[in-house]
Amino acid sequence: MAKISSAMINLKLFLQYFVLGDEPTIEIINPQLKLAITQVSQAKSQLQAIEIASQMMRHRFKGLNFRTYFYWWRAWEINPNKLWSRTGFMHCHHQNFLLRLLLVKSGWFNNKDISFGYSAVWYVSPHQYLIVKLQNKTNLALDPWHISRGARPGEYAAGFTYRQLKS
Repeated sequence: MAKISSAMINLKLFLQYFVLGDEPTIEIINPQLKLAITQVSQAKSQLQAIEIASQMMRHRFKGLNFRTYFYWWRAWEINPNKLWSRTGFMHCHHQNFLLRLLLVKSGWFNNKDISFGYSAVWYVSPHQYLIVKLQNKTNLALDPWHISRGARPGEYAAGFTYRQLKS
């Protein structure tokens, strides 16, 4: 039987959650991450859960254009416990992964309620954001990478500015 290298396993897991959006089956053991999930779960509505989770992301992580390329090797991490231990710069797909995890694990959303949207920052840099389906059947764009730069829920980075989903 051929031995599969750890690099191939990491590539498979990375592509699985970056492209397909499947949540890795890693147990949440980070106490700070568990506390964050509990705080989001105590919201009184879906919109409040989004606001609480978005503020956590905004205060913890930053979206910085050029660091996306300077820290390319960080793009391969898939363990949410390790990711939550970081602060400062984080790639957009990691921020989306953690925000999605907060919303789903809090009980306010299901995996099927959250999908991915894609755009190009500066028209050349690939970018990922979340599209969240609310109970009232409307869709809301969430872009934690861009929220750290001052955007509000409903806006996502595109081109040289931000956009909103078309109704």
